[in-house]
Amino acid sequence: MLERCDKIKADQPFNALSFLMSESDRSLPRVEALPAEPQKEYWQLPGVHSFLEKKSADELRDSVMAYLQAIDKPNVLAQKLKSLGLPPTAPVERWKRALDVYVGTYRQGVEKFRHYRPQMLERMDHWLQEQHLTPLQDVRKVPVFVTDHILGPINRKDFPMSWSAEFDSDLNSISVEASNPTVVLDHEHFHAISHVPGSEVVGFIQKTPVIEGRMREGAGNQWLNEGATIMGEMVTSPKNARRQAVGEGPDMYLDGFLYLTQLFQLEVGFSERDLFRAYLQEGDWRVQLESATQRRFGCGTGDLTDLMFGYSKEGQAQMRDIIQGKKPVKLIIHSRPGAEGRVKRYQKLQEIFPLIELKIV
Repeated sequence: MLERCDKIKADQPFNALSFLMSESDRSLPRVEALPAEPQKEYWQLPGVHSFLEKKSADELRDSVMAYLQAIDKPNVLAQKLKSLGLPPTAPVERWKRALDVYVGTYRQGVEKFRHYRPQMLERMDHWLQEQHLTPLQDVRKVPVFVTDHILGPINRKDFPMSWSAEFDSDLNSISVEASNPTVVLDHEHFHAISHVPGSEVVGFIQKTPVIEGRMREGAGNQWLNEGATIMGEMVTSPKNARRQAVGEGPDMYLDGFLYLTQLFQLEVGFSERDLFRAYLQEGDWRVQLESATQRRFGCGTGDLTDLMFGYSKEGQAQMRDIIQGKKPVKLIIHSRPGAEGRVKRYQKLQEIFPLIELKIV
């Protein structure tokens, strides 16, 4: 998942993903293909889909108009109007004109992805063949839905997929926002090829059952999963596509997930190709990865998930010193209600890396 951590501050050492992890044993078994569910809805069919397949541009505009007019909280309405480039005092007549432009821009985003996807798939096929790697499913059969953060929630009843960028293993579909750079599509396709339809495993993550309506969590190693996925996207996307998209500032994916994954590779002696063999569950490569991790760190890959401390220069230095065992690293945890789980996770990490010094304030 790509776009849900944009509020994390780059200068704060932290564990960005610990809330996604299970406390249980996180080693992942090889899974076998299960019978696929019959596809009935149009958005479940192969291809790139959009809201415009079922609603006209005018109908989409009018659905947003009705939604905005029903908002009774001024601050919420002001925020929505700001997304359309309108001031809070804009008359309703301006809403309609702004939405016509907005839906037109959405249509352009749909066409952007429809044009880009065939080229991307061709590059992916070529690389997989060159590396003698086998995807876990035919990604051409995975539907792509171009969504939008305004149109998506309003039309959720008709279109059940996410309105942000992600590969949804439950629906076995990919969602991208029309405003996303094309590299996001590369990224989500690599998540898709690491999944057997009907299974609970996506790359180095295994989803846990839904309990009492809570969000599905993932056991495994999130930063390793994302790091391997980024390595894949860099193969099929134009050179430096993600860096150009995010700018020169610290980026959680490049300077966090990818950075830590590359450090890990060096420590366990796994090449990029070997890592992809484990990522795609080829042969016993996942077992070999776990064995190499056990030899080097005395634990499994899932036990290292809390090593993700951030993506600033300070965070990178902490991760490097810990994983390489260079020198003591002091981690400060603020004692507050709800922090008990974080303390326990860091204490378990301290057992693996004795050079970690925990200070609870």
